[in-house]
Amino acid sequence: MSRRSESKEKFTDVGPDTVDALFDADPSGGGYGTWMVARVSAGEPRDVVVAAVQAFHGAKRRLPKKERDLCAYADAASVARAATRTAPARRRRRGDDPGYTLLREYPGVAFYRVDSYEGMRTLGRDTKWCTTSRQHWPNYSGNLFVIAVSRLRGKRDAYSKFVMMLRESYTPSPLQYVKYATLKNKWSYARTNAWSFYDAKDRQPGGFHDAQDRGPIEEILDMLAGEVGATRGVLLEAQGGTDHHEIFDEHVVPFVRAGGLVGRGRLLEVARVVAAHGLFNPLSLLDHPAARHRDACREVASLATDEQWAALGIGAVRELLGQPAVNVPEIFDRLVARGRDIGMCPREVVNLLIDNKKLTKPTRLRVVEHLRTEVFQLG
Repeated sequence: MSRRSESKEKFTDVGPDTVDALFDADPSGGGYGTWMVARVSAGEPRDVVVAAVQAFHGAKRRLPKKERDLCAYADAASVARAATRTAPARRRRRGDDPGYTLLREYPGVAFYRVDSYEGMRTLGRDTKWCTTSRQHWPNYSGNLFVIAVSRLRGKRDAYSKFVMMLRESYTPSPLQYVKYATLKNKWSYARTNAWSFYDAKDRQPGGFHDAQDRGPIEEILDMLAGEVGATRGVLLEAQGGTDHHEIFDEHVVPFVRAGGLVGRGRLLEVARVVAAHGLFNPLSLLDHPAARHRDACREVASLATDEQWAALGIGAVRELLGQPAVNVPEIFDRLVARGRDIGMCPREVVNLLIDNKKLTKPTRLRVVEHLRTEVFQLG
């Protein structure tokens, strides 16, 4: 009995005419027909199944061998994704855009800014970076990448290449500076605007040291460049050349070294510096341990502009709803309103507030009122 006949007997709910149409549309000549009929029987649209299988058949030769079996896919959507994450290989002709830009060149190392996937794939050859895979690149394509290629290391060496990534959505926070400012490692997470470093083996060493403790990555790259501060200069150039941290060093570091942000007075001093120089959103200070007192929270929040309130994303709103700052009525109202503007479910807002163990009794009453009017919509 042929596969077509077996499918007609097994999938009686599909109908013989539909089975014939699916087998006729099978680009493999019958090898995919049974799988297609099974997907239609499961409720998937026939046109979607046919389109996905035809695209899969065209891309099959470019897929890894273990991904070429159609029966290994659970639905048409996963088949379609497999077909679109590959592209025909094409040799780059002379004059084509290489996808990267040379930022600085030294005798021992060259720094490049990545402009496209082609540049990442070219510069990332002989590494284990997931960003060199077309499948994973869309997850990172919005970030800023700088790649350092060493001329003094073998291509299999872990320190032959480094990739440095600045996340697209990252906003530098003074809290992170305060947290890391006392570290012995001069190249700290916050001082470099949250640049993440990975070596050629795709390792991100804790504290920017590898297992053998061969020194901070900044010093390694500076050594290869033969110039102290070369790496910092390259990263500043890649992101526009503005070093906000110099201002922060001048005005904030003295308070940090004098004992950190302890108490209302120091918190407000830092908040005023942040607001005056436009370094960061002062609202990011509301999740600091020193932001326990309502007067301090109120003054810090008053330094933020309407644009900075509107810049709060869903993650920041969720974080602040769990802080003592919500005990200030005006902050409570603005956070709830901001959550509504960005599409947060009223029930989620209430749950976050209920989980906040730092609420005062008046604020708990406001939560109950919000629950009554917004969630249950009682007049």
